[in-house]
Formats: sequence, C-alpha cells, structure tokens
Amino acid sequence: MAGTPRASWGFTLLELLVVLALVGLVAAIAFPNLERLYGSVTRETERDHILDQFTGLGLRAMRQGRNFVVFGEGAPAASGLPGPEQIGATLTAEDLASTAGDIASAPLAGFTSYSIDLPEGWEILLDPPLVVRATGVCLGASLTLRYQGEAEPRIDLTAPYCRVSPDA
Repeated sequence: MAGTPRASWGFTLLELLVVLALVGLVAAIAFPNLERLYGSVTRETERDHILDQFTGLGLRAMRQGRNFVVFGEGAPAASGLPGPEQIGATLTAEDLASTAGDIASAPLAGFTSYSIDLPEGWEILLDPPLVVRATGVCLGASLTLRYQGEAEPRIDLTAPYCRVSPDA
C-alpha cells in the first residue's frame, strides 16, 4: 500500500513554529498600544474623579453647614495664605493676617480649608483660591490640572455651582 497517503493527526513542528511566530508578531505590535490605551483611560478616570470632587463641593458644604476654601498647589506659599499644613482647620482673621501680612485675606475668616483628594502624580492650580459657602454657592475659579508636570488646558469652575464646562 505504498500509494495510499498516511493519515495525519497532528501538526508538524514547522507549522507550530510559524503560528508561534505570527502570535509573537501580533503581540509585539499590539502590546505597546494596549499599554498606552490603559494609561490614557486611567488618566481620564483620575481627572474625572478630581473634577467630580469640585462639582460636589457645594453639596458637601451644605450638608456639613460649613464654608470651605480650596487652595491650589504652591498657591499658599506664593500668596502667604495658609497651606496644606492647616487643612481642615477653621481659619480666623488673626491667622490670615499673621500669615498673609495684611487684612485683605480677612474675608476668608471662618472658612474651613478643604483638601481635594489627588491621585499620585496630579497637581491642582487654582486662581483665585476656590471659595464655597455653606449655602452651597461656589464663587468660581480657574482650575489648571497638571499630570506629572504636564499642564492640561485651563478649566473654569463657574459660579454658583462650580460647574465644569462640558468640553472640559
């Protein structure tokens, strides 16, 4: 029976090597793109979390019946206002006058310094410091977010509810 073909029940070593080489090639092309996609999705999720905190700050102030002020990174040192070391403390006119050196900061007396929960690598810059009254009214500010030193476009937190523009 020399003329009948032998039944083949498996793959040859050459066929397996070709398939493995193709799978490796596809993985080498796709893996960097998947890693970049995962990084951008993580960054957007963290950014949205930060913006949600600003949007919900008025409701938090109403529930707690307290006035809040939020300072950006580096702003307290530049302006002489209380910084992160006094987060959660209620500011008095004397505290503000002693740190700022003038009475111009006295309108913030009675406000509680509030800290935004920032994921690792993020910074916030606010101009001016964000003031939220116990009634839930936000006085508005310009927010700049930085991720690992790279600044994103400026976002306006509009009064009276600290709304973020839809295109942000």
